[in-house]
Amino acid sequence: MRLTTKGRYAVTAILDLALHQGHGPITLADIAERQGISLSYLEQLFAQLRRRGLVSSTRGPGGGYNLGRPASQISVAEVITAVDESLDVRRCAGKGDCHDSTQCLTHDLWTDLTRQIHDFLDAISLEGLMQRRDILDVAEKQDHRMRFGDQHEQLIASTPTEVRAPMSITLSEKAADYVKDYLARRGHGVGLRVGVKTSGCSGLSYVLEYADAVRPEDIVFESHGVTVVTDPKGLLHLDGSELDLVREGLNLGLKFNNPNVKDACGCGESFTV
Repeated sequence: MRLTTKGRYAVTAILDLALHQGHGPITLADIAERQGISLSYLEQLFAQLRRRGLVSSTRGPGGGYNLGRPASQISVAEVITAVDESLDVRRCAGKGDCHDSTQCLTHDLWTDLTRQIHDFLDAISLEGLMQRRDILDVAEKQDHRMRFGDQHEQLIASTPTEVRAPMSITLSEKAADYVKDYLARRGHGVGLRVGVKTSGCSGLSYVLEYADAVRPEDIVFESHGVTVVTDPKGLLHLDGSELDLVREGLNLGLKFNNPNVKDACGCGESFTV
């Protein structure tokens, strides 16, 4: 077995798609820029992935691609085989004619290895990859590079990975009590959903709503008895944030204290990291 560029690029591209799910279709042009893969090559790969139902496409303005199934239901092995890559290390490809048209001495050894390789990659889902800290670190750097250029790499790289705290999004005790009280009066819901979307004059704005269910791609935290859910894209920009309960004039509500924010617009509705 030799995994070619096709298989590696297919896994990389669909993982990029999975990491940026949740805010509308993702264009192949964006994936191409983040991952350094040619657009024409991605078009060929995604045509094969679409035929296998691993991705779905939306045409027209604002169109692009979404996962065809939840990330938890797509394995690395399935992605590789979808683009006609083989995980078989046997020279005979399982036909048993590897030595003078008969089975060779080590046929069963390579058959066992082939099975273990497939089982290993089949046990790894996109969801599992999306929750790995090393992958999230790289994705964060790629997003910053795409939005700001290479000179902003220091915003992420200044703190060594090995000394960074685990990723988290938390609530103050007052905010947690406020959310629990609201959910009790609401009568349903599993917790609080937070995230970001592209909006406003500074580039990003917060998403804050009550969650009725946990989605397959969600990353879940617990803070003072409240379930906080976000998607991988949201976590990239909200890591380390705390939501506090604040009163501004006559209004009482939740406010993000986000250490990643570098600038915010005058209206207070959007920010950059």
